[in-house]
Amino acid sequence: MTGNLMQTREFHGFRQYRETSRCRWRFYIIGFDSTPAGEHGICYVLRADDSRQAVPIDPKSRILIGGRRYGRDQWDH
Repeated sequence: MTGNLMQTREFHGFRQYRETSRCRWRFYIIGFDSTPAGEHGICYVLRADDSRQAVPIDPKSRILIGGRRYGRDQWDH
């Protein structure tokens, strides 16, 4: 029996992960600024080159990457 291996890919310069081929790809958030939850703020997302990039996060916990918003089901931390 073989175990599931974490899959990774580059997506618009960011690294994404998923646990199996049936799972949704997710961005990985390294950290958040000191903005309280439920307000506009900044979070830091892992890039494909292992650096981090500051990206906006809105009051609904959606991050903005490449002009598109990604909800809580599309990122992890």
